Amino acid sequence: MPANLPKLNPSPTDRVELQNNTFTLDGIARYICSTYAEAVSATQNTGGFDAVVIGSGMYGAYSAAKLFHFSRDLPGRDRPRILVLEEGPFFLSEHFQNLPLGLGGLFTVPLAPLVPDTQTAIDEPARYNAARTADNRSLFTAHHKCVGGKSLFWGGWTPRYTAADLQDPLWPRDAVDFLNSEDGYPFVESEIGSAVSDGFIFG
Repeated sequence: MPANLPKLNPSPTDRVELQNNTFTLDGIARYICSTYAEAVSATQNTGGFDAVVIGSGMYGAYSAAKLFHFSRDLPGRDRPRILVLEEGPFFLSEHFQNLPLGLGGLFTVPLAPLVPDTQTAIDEPARYNAARTADNRSLFTAHHKCVGGKSLFWGGWTPRYTAADLQDPLWPRDAVDFLNSEDGYPFVESEIGSAVSDGFIFG
């Protein structure tokens, strides 16, 4: 069982198992996203991790998922232990456009109601000087240090390369041949979640 964490409004004497706020008990973030100390402690008697993935955004999450998928048929003891390190918090549980009642629109509003006054942005430091509000607060931009990274905000539009694009000699021949094959683009688009598919309800 993970060690207790401080509340969102921490008190040195009041500790809880789940992060509590006015709307939810955040069980997913608490039990799925362990602290680094908890992750290391859990492997002290098993020899550590076999693979460490830095970042849980589009590339990191995809890489970790593939490592897991390719090893899932191995016997339990032969499966690699995979650690995903993420600097940011568990921020959204799904793509912002799937949030109900237009809440996805929050990504364009000032951060003032969302984070402490000492934190003006949840994005790359290089972008702290981007668009700001009249009171000099950063806008909630679409590149965040959080579980899922920019995959939570990416629209999923992936146009295919033209024949002229793929004639560039810098392209590896095997990559060009794969993309031009019957299964090339459909496979890639399915892997990254941009393939055209029937609706879940209306099929």
